[in-house]
Amino acid sequence: MLRVSPKNAAPGMVIALPVFHPQKPGHVLLKPGGVLDADIITALLELHVHTLWIEYPPTSFMLRHISPAVLAEHGRLAIALGDEFDRVRRDVHADLDFGVFCPAVRSLVHRLVDDDGASVFIDAIVAAGDPLLTHGANVGMLSLLMGLKLDGYLVEQRARVSPRRAQNVENLGIGAVLSDVGMLHIDTAAASRWWSSYNEADPAWRRHVLLGFERVRGHIPATAAGVVLHHHQRMDGSGFPRKSIVQGSPRAPRGQDIHIFSRIVAVADEFCRARARAGVDQPIAPSVVGLRRVVDLTRAGKLDANVLRALAAVVPAYMPGSTVELNNGRVCVVTGWDPTRPCSPEVRPLIGHDPGTREHVLGAPINLAQQPALSIVRSDGEPVANTNFHPERFGEFDLRAAQSASLELDAA
Repeated sequence: MLRVSPKNAAPGMVIALPVFHPQKPGHVLLKPGGVLDADIITALLELHVHTLWIEYPPTSFMLRHISPAVLAEHGRLAIALGDEFDRVRRDVHADLDFGVFCPAVRSLVHRLVDDDGASVFIDAIVAAGDPLLTHGANVGMLSLLMGLKLDGYLVEQRARVSPRRAQNVENLGIGAVLSDVGMLHIDTAAASRWWSSYNEADPAWRRHVLLGFERVRGHIPATAAGVVLHHHQRMDGSGFPRKSIVQGSPRAPRGQDIHIFSRIVAVADEFCRARARAGVDQPIAPSVVGLRRVVDLTRAGKLDANVLRALAAVVPAYMPGSTVELNNGRVCVVTGWDPTRPCSPEVRPLIGHDPGTREHVLGAPINLAQQPALSIVRSDGEPVANTNFHPERFGEFDLRAAQSASLELDAA
């Protein structure tokens, strides 16, 4: 597949993944196999469609990791979530119908398990106009992908329940999609300040976790409700909300005191927020920006290092099929991906176009992990030279290292 924006699309290109309506999650504009023409491209531009995935043999392997059926289930989840959010906005006293979206989460989980190769979080899976809906749907999807990758770690961290129950991620997904439901009940001015600034120190915004917990408590499983309350906790105890203790000042939980589901959603929340950016009509940031945010927080001791490894396993810093610019000026197509070295993918220089097939002509593969003098400096037209990151120690981004999880947790 080749990742292009509609403004760079050309008639004759063949769609590889469904194209969803940006304002109507789950509504498919174009199905895989559809052929672009000038009128279709114009319509996509008018609808502000962000990304197209085009059939392209050198990156066809990515189709093994991205399932159109999974994307459709995610869209249905977003529709259910959006309908409930709209209903509550119209009537603040209305009860959420948990019987609507809980089955939608369950259906998405089952589809992910059935399509076990579908393990990549592509950018803008849901990019609706409502930032709360967009964030909830994407945090939910990303949390589920990471949770499924962390099956052994879940068993270790949930030792009080059976291994089969420990690996069940349905409650993780329910808690993730509802993690910010309390935003529906905070002051309108506080909500506006949050979306324009992402100021985590705002006490009015911080109330959303308590308001959300009160709304969902007793209506969804306790582990899911705990995510709503605790997804802003931090491994070093610097998160919120704080709780009273028998002696001394209230404090926030830390390390293993934080449920693993909340630790997973904390990572998904930070990643999605960094990509969405604060402010009105801001373009979505490249994936490497979200990953760098999580890497920095993890290295500072605030997020779970094993969940970071799961994030690196499901989110490429530079998605195969996308175009990037190297520090030597060459424009390349990303054709390979090593999660253990996220910012050093395999690329192939873009030489030109074949007039007969209209396809890109690429040069020989370059493994950036083996070419330390070369690096990516632009992605999606945005400078990223200062955003790139590299392992500080062996196994930092290797998911296999999560099997020795207890060594990574803050024992204090």
